[in-house]
Amino acid sequence: MVERIPLEVLFGNPERTSPRLSPDGERLAYLRPVDGVLNVWVGSVTADDARPVTADVERGIRAYGWAHDNRHLFYVQDLNGDENWHLYTIDLVNGDVARGEVVDRTPFDGAQARLAGRSRRKPHELLVEVNADDRRFHDVYRLDLASGTLDKVLANPGFDEWL
Repeated sequence: MVERIPLEVLFGNPERTSPRLSPDGERLAYLRPVDGVLNVWVGSVTADDARPVTADVERGIRAYGWAHDNRHLFYVQDLNGDENWHLYTIDLVNGDVARGEVVDRTPFDGAQARLAGRSRRKPHELLVEVNADDRRFHDVYRLDLASGTLDKVLANPGFDEWL
């Protein structure tokens, strides 16, 4: 008799995945399930003190990263598979991480956001692509993580993708 691999092993969530070291090397973030749903966990590199900093209960978080300020994490997620990705942030210093308090930085209905870039030279900013004005093209916005302002810095003249 052939032993079969259980479906949960093939298609279930990993115990831990996608580790990301903070830019200062002090903290480690990774994806790990909370009640069966992938969430972002953060802890110090030198201790076993990781805890979840997001509280998703639906689809789980798949893509995330650190801002260069060592203070903010960001992730993208859509709603029920609609592929209208929003960019969310969590402030690990002032945010209520115990409640999984996150901020939707691209609250445009029917639009899709994606990270365009980040820089060590401007650690408190992210560049974000959003197709809020024309669903065919993503414009570039500057997100100031401290104030939360999102300003358009470049309108897309008709390119499918930015490099």
